[in-house]
Amino acid sequence: MDNLISIVGSTCKHVEGNNSLIIFRALKTLTISVLPNLESWHEEDFESVDFPELKTLRIVNCPKLKYVPTHMPLITFLSVSGCSEIKLRQISYLPLLSKLSIELENMSLREPDAFKPPKTLEELTIEGYENVYPLEEEEKQLISCQTRPAIRELNIRTSHCFLSCGPGPSKAVALKFWKYFTAVENLEIWSCDGLVFWPEEELRSLECLKRLHIDSCRNFTGALIAQQQVSSLGDSSSQTLPQSLHHLEVLKISQCPELVQIPVVCSKSLKDLFIRCPKLDIEEMMTHLITNPTGLKKLIIIGSTHWRVWPDNMENLPSLVDLLIGNCPGMESFPPGLQQRLPSLQYLVIIDCPALERRCRSGGDYYHLVSPIPRKDIGRYEPKGKSFLKKLPCIRGS
Repeated sequence: MDNLISIVGSTCKHVEGNNSLIIFRALKTLTISVLPNLESWHEEDFESVDFPELKTLRIVNCPKLKYVPTHMPLITFLSVSGCSEIKLRQISYLPLLSKLSIELENMSLREPDAFKPPKTLEELTIEGYENVYPLEEEEKQLISCQTRPAIRELNIRTSHCFLSCGPGPSKAVALKFWKYFTAVENLEIWSCDGLVFWPEEELRSLECLKRLHIDSCRNFTGALIAQQQVSSLGDSSSQTLPQSLHHLEVLKISQCPELVQIPVVCSKSLKDLFIRCPKLDIEEMMTHLITNPTGLKKLIIIGSTHWRVWPDNMENLPSLVDLLIGNCPGMESFPPGLQQRLPSLQYLVIIDCPALERRCRSGGDYYHLVSPIPRKDIGRYEPKGKSFLKKLPCIRGS
């Protein structure tokens, strides 16, 4: 079917009458895949609904297709990838769409596109967002609760929608993009090399944000833009909590090789913290985390090869139940405050930390403290090619 150019709808006209025959009356899921010459959908009768029960539409690797069909208004899930000609503007008007996954290719080489998430949208995954601007609308309408999308989950991949010194949208355009996401509770940012500073202004509109995951952003430092202007990067006195993150419960930052600080670890609402970034000063981060008693329940630190010292006041983690330390060979002991917490833990993992492993095994200094822990993995071996991290319940739940 490589030569297919146009898809005709499923409604057939009777020769002797005006009634329509709907062929795929019960079809709920439709996948259009690998049609390199497909250009259009044939839509003679825009008032007819060709697929009255269709809820899910996936379009994959149709590089010449320029638009999604408008005669499928009941779609609730739309996935588009490998379709570089499709315009975002028309997706904005799908009336019942609740879940959208769209991969945008070569956006920088195309004319600017426009996008406004449908008001019904609850989950959005967008990849390759660039050279796109929000649809113009009155400012009063933008801030109205009645016109805001109901998006609860937002996943951004390889996109330029952040304020930075590099290529990307203007400040005004970027901030308009983020104003659509006031209801977002779960935000994931993957492989966005345009993310350099902590996205304080971008996240300010996310008033309901509870879970934030930043992964594989090569240039992300975690520094505040304002901080760069008034202090050196290592000045801990300027680590202030961005106003938008007072409800943050889960923070996961992984595979960001330039990350050197996190300005949100002092959030009183924070319950889960996952860090896997080699340059981050863990001692400094922990110092800010435990300045006052915190409600943190799960702490995971992986790959901090230069980390050797815990801060004082580790007793300020009264709610801690899960602790994982992996590939931190310089860490040799627990401070007294944390030793007091060990018997109360529900899950303890220590892997690739030789000195700590010895202390926690039979005959070690901490063996009597870790023995009461219901679940524990101390130096467990896994064959090559298998990631022990993915198998651990405390990782899967992060």
